Amino acid sequence: MFLQILCRPNCGNGELIHGLLISRKKGLPVKANRIKQYIIQNYVFNLDLSTWGLTSKSAEIGRFSDFFDMDMLKQSNALFGYEGDKYYFDIDIRKHFGLDKYDSDIIPYWKTETIEAMGAFRYKENFKTGGGECVSLSALYAAAMFVVGRVPLEKIFLIATPLHSQNFIIEKDGLITNNRRIVTKNMWYNGTSLSEKARRAMENEKVTIVSHISGFIHTLYQEATIDRQAYDFFSEKLKEFLSAELTSLIFINFSSF
Repeated sequence: MFLQILCRPNCGNGELIHGLLISRKKGLPVKANRIKQYIIQNYVFNLDLSTWGLTSKSAEIGRFSDFFDMDMLKQSNALFGYEGDKYYFDIDIRKHFGLDKYDSDIIPYWKTETIEAMGAFRYKENFKTGGGECVSLSALYAAAMFVVGRVPLEKIFLIATPLHSQNFIIEKDGLITNNRRIVTKNMWYNGTSLSEKARRAMENEKVTIVSHISGFIHTLYQEATIDRQAYDFFSEKLKEFLSAELTSLIFINFSSF
């Protein structure tokens, strides 16, 4: 999916690719920052459910009941009943998604956010840019990191939790994308609201999917197709990214916000 998002021929996004390729010959830090700037300038985070579309729990359960156990689905998806840690008791999931005005059976019909759909938001009334949410923005980041950033696909991992989608890019200390933003290891523990938002899913949710060019590992399936060495490499590097010694600087950062 994420390869197609920037690489499809005749996709009508020459402007997007041209806007990113101006930094093609630069180093990765420069290119990653340019990718971030372009995405922030051209896409807003948007959960406009009436645009993405709505469906119902009963319809989706009927659609997928032959493929996996529904009890397993409830353990991996917030909209189907996953509660996770105390975090889920502290927020109203349906209000979080703007679903509180609909019947309790209504849920978003996502996974339709093609690059064309994201760009089409600029033609809606009161919109000046494109729009996307965590799934489409993480796919866009992964594609841009490969096409523009020249990051090998072997170093790009897509991570999903019941409520969020992010990427882990294994370059130097690592990068994690979070909606429209990029978070470095130094930023991860700087005590700001930006880093708190980026940490929220991994601190409060269970990782349900890791997707990679070699395959995937998924809570709902007993067999994983991802290359074992690639997964071990991912696990090792992510653990290093998520851990840090308590220094005076980190202490001061968290004390200041």
